[in-house]
Amino acid sequence: MKPLNCEEAFARLDDFIDRELSPVEQQLVQEHLNVCAHCLAEYKFEAAIVDGIKEKMRKMQVPQELSARLGRALDSA
Repeated sequence: MKPLNCEEAFARLDDFIDRELSPVEQQLVQEHLNVCAHCLAEYKFEAAIVDGIKEKMRKMQVPQELSARLGRALDSA
């Protein structure tokens, strides 16, 4: 496949961060980030936001009743 341009790489950035791309597309985005400082900066910015949200979510306390309801719903699914 041909290398990605900035627009193509940017369109795949969210899926790249979430590791939802095929191995070939993952490699193409990584190769673009290796040579494009602008897209790499955008990737680092977006990845930091995602990491920050994940960290906050790990620290959140879920009410026991909500956790129990979710468990029952998953068990019955």
